[in-house]
Amino acid sequence: MEDPQLNAVESGDKTKLDKVMKLLKLIGQTLIWIADGKRGLEGMIRLLQLVNDRPDFESELDASRPVPSTPPLAPKVQDPFGVKDWKAEMKKFYREVFGLKVDFSLVAIKDDSGGFDWAMFVPKGMTLNQAWFKCCERFPAASSNYRNDHDSAVPTNERVAAESYCKRFRPRVEADEENKKLSANALAERGGENVTLMERFLQELWYHWKTGKHLDMQCITLCAGSRDHYGGVPRTLWSFGKFRVWHYYPDYCFHSLRSRSAV
Repeated sequence: MEDPQLNAVESGDKTKLDKVMKLLKLIGQTLIWIADGKRGLEGMIRLLQLVNDRPDFESELDASRPVPSTPPLAPKVQDPFGVKDWKAEMKKFYREVFGLKVDFSLVAIKDDSGGFDWAMFVPKGMTLNQAWFKCCERFPAASSNYRNDHDSAVPTNERVAAESYCKRFRPRVEADEENKKLSANALAERGGENVTLMERFLQELWYHWKTGKHLDMQCITLCAGSRDHYGGVPRTLWSFGKFRVWHYYPDYCFHSLRSRSAV
């Protein structure tokens, strides 16, 4: 019959032997690193001297280790659209992103948003090219089938910045579900205003400035407030790590292609 006490002693001896072998392996590897210049000889001498001189060397080593810092609390997730003063918000946005000094004090903004809580201000003189170049600067992989001359490629827009103006949109990352399966032609027949290509550029820039994230990760915004020089309707989305601009025919529609309504 096996002796449990003897087995325990043998097990303890094996554990001790394993640790001794590990120590010898570490010493051998350390000597190789010292010979190769990967470890400092003087530093190793001081360490071994400490082990030799101080029976409590382990406490000395523990005291020299940096105390792990408590990780900072994760910031509370706040609603990026929960802005109290949109005029001040947009003034700061244009200053920090475009380097522009703007004044929206006289721009009218609806007090009762009716669910359209996202106020997008467009400063006087802002052009499609100016907004697009800033998108390219902020999103280096941005691509557009209109190349770099959007002012010429998309000449027809419901709104242009002859004067500074403001339009409200639903505060959403994805384009309006209310507009799913509605083509630009169908939206025109229904009436009402829709996002223009420039407004959509500015929305992407503001949302990224505010959150570091992107719009339209799952759906596509149909910029039904704009038409290109062929009569096509620009569309935008974030796809495969790129901010992408393309177009569809004005009668084209499907579930994830949606305009953003404006008021």
